[in-house]
Amino acid sequence: MKKLPVKGAKYLLSLVGACLLLWIIRKAGWGKIVEILSSMSPLFLFLAILVWMLNLAFGTLRFKRFLATDLSFFLLLELYLLGSLLNYAGGIQGFGVGARIGLLKMKKVSISRSTASIGSEIAYDIILASIVSVAGICVYGKLIFEELFSRLMPKFLILPAVMILLFLSAMFLLRKNEFLGHFMRNFLRAFSSRNVVGNILNTLGLYGSVIVMFFLLYKAAGIWINPLILMFAVSISYIIGLMSLIPGGLGVRDAVTGYVCSLAGIDINTALSIAIITRFICLSFNSIVLLIFVISRRMHDKTSSHAES
Repeated sequence: MKKLPVKGAKYLLSLVGACLLLWIIRKAGWGKIVEILSSMSPLFLFLAILVWMLNLAFGTLRFKRFLATDLSFFLLLELYLLGSLLNYAGGIQGFGVGARIGLLKMKKVSISRSTASIGSEIAYDIILASIVSVAGICVYGKLIFEELFSRLMPKFLILPAVMILLFLSAMFLLRKNEFLGHFMRNFLRAFSSRNVVGNILNTLGLYGSVIVMFFLLYKAAGIWINPLILMFAVSISYIIGLMSLIPGGLGVRDAVTGYVCSLAGIDINTALSIAIITRFICLSFNSIVLLIFVISRRMHDKTSSHAES
């Protein structure tokens, strides 16, 4: 039996995500997306970008808090951005996580501490998103189960469920392993009574800024939307995007966000267009900031080498 080539299989989920995103763009219509973007209020668009900057600050501060390190804020921001962007380059969710762990190791941060830190981030995200999603399902349950879950959940639940079972089995078998012991101590530190309140506030700030950004982009397009709907959309799209295993939830999160926002009576193509615009703004801004970091470092290195010579 011929094996599936590793290189061909490696980027399969990325391809699926890209195809799904292109399908969403096609459904919404390039013309519709361009029309909405060109008609957006510059003031609200600028405010939305400022809020995204605040989101990056919250994310980096939380990263630093979970990591319990003396590394500078700007270095951690660079690692945070790089991990976020590299996640789209991998064949499965977690490529960016692996990059962050590898770069932190170069900075003398143990793998057990860095993995526990990133694991804590994901755990807090899942807990908050799950609570909000359950509350939203209680309100919009019938529509969600009939339209969204019936189409997406059967496809996305099987593999994550198997992976969770394998992970729990591995944790049990390796319970006496030294690395696992260090990992669990670092992981549980994020949930200690001394740290939990600050970590919850950081996570709320992280999610709150995303919701405010979406709200401002809708306002920029001249549309008012209930912030509670946005809270539900952001939360459940994160959960379903995570379960899909597609890098960054590419396409999945955009489709779910657009669909849930359409429950507020907004045209589905408009909601999808704004979801696409939001992803474009976030990825573009992250790329620009990371590029500035890279150019600044190269200029600094060049200046240092000239000074030494």
